[in-house]
Amino acid sequence: MQTNVTDFAKRGAGIAAENPLGLAIGAAAVGFLAGLAVPITEYERERVGPLRDELLDRAHLVGSDAIEHGKQVIAETAQAALATAQESAQRHAQQVVREATSMSDRMSNGNTTPTSNTGDVAAPNALSDDVLGDEAESESETADV
Repeated sequence: MQTNVTDFAKRGAGIAAENPLGLAIGAAAVGFLAGLAVPITEYERERVGPLRDELLDRAHLVGSDAIEHGKQVIAETAQAALATAQESAQRHAQQVVREATSMSDRMSNGNTTPTSNTGDVAAPNALSDDVLGDEAESESETADV
């Protein structure tokens, strides 16, 4: 068992020699945790209390300022998004009005064939004469039988 402790001590000394900064940080962390575990004395409360209160007040002030700034940024962002949405809706409405006016003009000029956005004539909805002719022929053949 003594060799285990001796080996452990040698390994710890080797690590400390290789990384003295890590050892210092570890020692500071252990000291900080020990300090948190020990209760505060009246003397510390009298001496550090006012400084603690001042630091808490500053933290509250900074936190309140950050919250107010965040609220302002959110409000500005919401206003910008609303303005963008309104502009987009207005452009879309103007496009619909232009297309409807164009369609109305074409229909009043006697052109009832709708066109697509590219200017190509869209396929008509009515059946072609060929289809109607074929159906009429098949009906007359059925009647002859």
